[in-house]
Amino acid sequence: MLCASRALRALASELGLTLGEQNADIVLLTRDRHFSYDTLQQVIRELIQGATLLDSKVYSPRKQTHYYRRY
Repeated sequence: MLCASRALRALASELGLTLGEQNADIVLLTRDRHFSYDTLQQVIRELIQGATLLDSKVYSPRKQTHYYRRY
């Protein structure tokens, strides 16, 4: 499950990633201006069913680096 902007979702599809809203192995949270309580409910359902949560919001302005955190 990818929680992201439309542009990032389109890029993920172009790269061949399979995006789904149910039975996800991984939930990836990125910047998403349309994130809602409905989306949050979907994320929680997937995590309860065993999906791994990844967060891309980690940014270090001093080091100019981005990285993913795994929970």
